Amino acid sequence: MPVFFWGLGRYGVVNGDEAIYHAIAERMVATGDWLRLDFRGEPRFYDSFMNAPLHYFARAALIELFGSGRWTMRVLSAAAGAATVLATAGLAARQAGSRAALLAGLVQLSTFQFVWLHGARTGELDALATLLFVGIAWLFLRAALDGRSFVPHHLALIALAWTKLPLVLVPLAVEAGHFAASSRARPRLRAYLVSGAALAPLALSWHAVQLALWWDQVPAVAARMWGQASGAVPDSEYVGRLDNAMFYLRTLAWGAFPWSAALPFALLAALREPRLRALLAWPLALGVFFALVAKHYPWYVLPATPFFAIALGSWLAELPRRAAPALASLAAASVVATLLCVDATPANPLAEVALVYPMRARLAGALGAPALVAGAAGAVLAAGAMLAAQRRGGRAREVAGFAHGHALVATAAWRGALPQRQLGHQSELDLLRAALDRARAAGQPIEFPVRVPPGSPQIARFLFGEDFEIEARATPAGTTLWLQPKGDPAVLGRSIGRLGLERRLARPADP
Repeated sequence: MPVFFWGLGRYGVVNGDEAIYHAIAERMVATGDWLRLDFRGEPRFYDSFMNAPLHYFARAALIELFGSGRWTMRVLSAAAGAATVLATAGLAARQAGSRAALLAGLVQLSTFQFVWLHGARTGELDALATLLFVGIAWLFLRAALDGRSFVPHHLALIALAWTKLPLVLVPLAVEAGHFAASSRARPRLRAYLVSGAALAPLALSWHAVQLALWWDQVPAVAARMWGQASGAVPDSEYVGRLDNAMFYLRTLAWGAFPWSAALPFALLAALREPRLRALLAWPLALGVFFALVAKHYPWYVLPATPFFAIALGSWLAELPRRAAPALASLAAASVVATLLCVDATPANPLAEVALVYPMRARLAGALGAPALVAGAAGAVLAAGAMLAAQRRGGRAREVAGFAHGHALVATAAWRGALPQRQLGHQSELDLLRAALDRARAAGQPIEFPVRVPPGSPQIARFLFGEDFEIEARATPAGTTLWLQPKGDPAVLGRSIGRLGLERRLARPADP
């Protein structure tokens, strides 16, 4: 799909996570050691237990086959994004029919945040986690309700545990609730437990190896995990659980706009359909889980988007058939969409890391605001069109319903296509790296120290840490990074953890 793959290798490193993950995979290939996670000389003990090892293995295999570059940095995420669209459509077809499946796929494909921000077009693990999340739900329902084998489902659970370990608690909780609440699924509980027990050794094998390799680090990792879960060691942005929940709601309102304006009405419609209502437990459990964890990042909402896409797809599919509910919900969605203070032309997502990207959404204030006037006008127009179509009969009503539904599709697609204009973007860090490479290739001397432009410290370490020593200097304006020749004894072994560049292993100066 061009949405995910077009120009994938043309832009510079966007996020610190994609730099870290790719550098770890590069080191695996270079050393042949696929059991240790190491970022530019720093062992990643926490990632060894939390974010390992499946996506690292896949990235390393891609580097072995195609070489290291921006394309291999991101193609795993892009493939996972495309597969997520197909999996979303497949689950929607199972629960709501073929028309809802097509529309759900379109909704997922045109969700701005899923495509651009720590998602399918950048090299992190969240697109893969989203694919696994919706795949687990689909495979579970097939096995629990249709009598199919639980083995594929449990393999998907293991893949999720080997990608993002804490997230596996969410489907396990949902599935336990499903067995407790569904008399139809309950006879399948024994098969579920038996296949789970049979595959448990495979599920635990990676972490058993890591326990053997890094047993002395386990207390620190466990303390950090417990501190984040309990709030004893909160993230710097964390205020409280209610604030966490509101943060994710605002993120969803911005990242999924304009779909987020229609989502409340789609969810209300889904609650009336038992087959769709069963799916809503997945995003609900995900939201509760991340609201309770004492940290928050905007990409944590991504695994919920396929389930919301299915609700929206079903709602869109029903618009032509149910005139009165369609009229009310379309009118209300028009008002909500215009009351949401969301920038419909977002900033370049390739120029700002997702952690600090301005993803703010709020409701307009005064009742006399222009947004309310515009929303009321849109509601009146929607009502008039639907009433006129209703009087002219079924065919006209279908045309009007499709026109209003596809207006949302068109708006979402337009918003998602805007960043295509920025595919050649290179940050100042990338430009400096390219300039240094040109100078070295031409045999020109480099005047040290070289000041590193402001940007993500992890990206700076990824771009320069192999060939230069990075020195931190305190100035009245703040701390700056400087490049020194590789092996400079004045810089070697210095800890720069206060900059967010985690403590690295000491190594001797080059001879």
